[in-house]
Amino acid sequence: MDGSGRDLFVADLAVKDGLVADIGSNLGPAEDTIDLAGKTLVPGFVDVHGHSELKAMTDPDVSPKLLQGYTSELAGNCGVGVAPVREEEKTSLTQEVAGILGRGPEVWNWNSFPELLDRMESGAYGVDLGLLVPHGPLRSYVMGKRRSSLASERDIVEMTAILREAMDAGAFGLSTGLFYDPCCYADSKELTALFETVASRGGVVSVHQRNEGDRILESLEEILAPAESSGVRLQISHLKVGGERNRHKLDRVLETIERYAERGCDVAFDQYPYSAGSTSLYSLLPPSYLALGFNEVKRRLGDKVERGNIRGQMEEPGDWDGVYSMLGWDRIILTGADLEENRVFLGRTLREIGDMRGQDPFDSYFDLISKEGKALTMVDFITDEDSVERIMVHPLQCFGTDGLYSGCPHPRTFGSSYRVLDRYVKDKKLLTLPEAIRKLSSLPAERAGFDDRGLLSVGFRADMVELDLDGLEDRADYGSPSLTGRGIPSVWVRGRPAVRDGEVVSREGRLVRR
Repeated sequence: MDGSGRDLFVADLAVKDGLVADIGSNLGPAEDTIDLAGKTLVPGFVDVHGHSELKAMTDPDVSPKLLQGYTSELAGNCGVGVAPVREEEKTSLTQEVAGILGRGPEVWNWNSFPELLDRMESGAYGVDLGLLVPHGPLRSYVMGKRRSSLASERDIVEMTAILREAMDAGAFGLSTGLFYDPCCYADSKELTALFETVASRGGVVSVHQRNEGDRILESLEEILAPAESSGVRLQISHLKVGGERNRHKLDRVLETIERYAERGCDVAFDQYPYSAGSTSLYSLLPPSYLALGFNEVKRRLGDKVERGNIRGQMEEPGDWDGVYSMLGWDRIILTGADLEENRVFLGRTLREIGDMRGQDPFDSYFDLISKEGKALTMVDFITDEDSVERIMVHPLQCFGTDGLYSGCPHPRTFGSSYRVLDRYVKDKKLLTLPEAIRKLSSLPAERAGFDDRGLLSVGFRADMVELDLDGLEDRADYGSPSLTGRGIPSVWVRGRPAVRDGEVVSREGRLVRR
């Protein structure tokens, strides 16, 4: 199955110098022959929405991805990342990204984005990694303590200059997380300038929207308008409609994206195949408090009046994406904590944690984040299965994992591809196998800008996955999120064995420059 969407066919495939050399029959002698009779050979999967840049430095196998058939990843999404960074800000940035990216190496021997690329180019990994420039660190690097303010003309000029330098060094584009501090303080002028810069270099902009719930339609217009005017390739991250009260908006969401696409805007979206999301627990706070910095937030949380003010804003969020107001504490689960005293609460809802601590859930939440800040992560049951399925079958959709590296991770980190193939192809028959493989391989490769992979076609990278369709089983769930599925016995990267009999046997992946 070649990844194009065409049906299964029987053939031999020849590999030479890491590329697909021929496909057909009677291909002649070979140094090595592998018989996959009864199995299905498909392209290596491409994760268009990953966060593995620090993970790769400390656990270079990147086994959560490789063992589920991913051979390439576009990392640095949601505006979260580790460069550019000033020397004096490294400690605070390490803490800020820990809940999403993990801890990484003790020593960060880079400051600029080109230096980060050079650092990563020296390693061998389980998967190939391309990187996006994260808007958060970029904005912080330029604006410093003013990062919660509107950017001035001079700030924007400096940001775009650094972005151009990073893309010229090999970055694939820009990511922003308009839901997160400090990206959430960017206005249309700043976004337009950044989009235009990426467009001038032929890259991609990946956007975690400012609002995925109450104001999702306004949020879409905010990013689609500059994408259309700039001509940039826009990838909307993990599309969903949050909160039961907003379910009815899904038709209008899809119609809005379709309208821009029909007008020529290069827009598409990715999705992880689950109804629950996962991010920093800290992000439940109102933006006005996120702007203050952790130490000031911690100080204010020591005051009962301030706690009451924050609670009021969380219950009635106004124009920001109030996840608590959409879900309540019963649908939010703690999944990551640094402190041993808090790890006993992993896997519990915020309401259960409050009961265990003998506190109101709000006070329990405030006490937890006062101690650990952004190191705490959550799983939030933000949408419903029907919405997941309706988004999944859309022609502009492709899959991404959005896999995070917290203490008790979301099962998407380990099981996204297995879930697609087992639940939505094999059991529900929502997607055909050829279409699912295309949405896991060639389509995300195209969106990311990996133009040499995603297809089993002559001249393309020989990144390949052996599928045992009869033995396919998705095993990762919210109770056991790190269980690897069954049915992918072998993976090849650059034509060389990377996984054999379900075990990582080599690291053939490298940093990829655009």
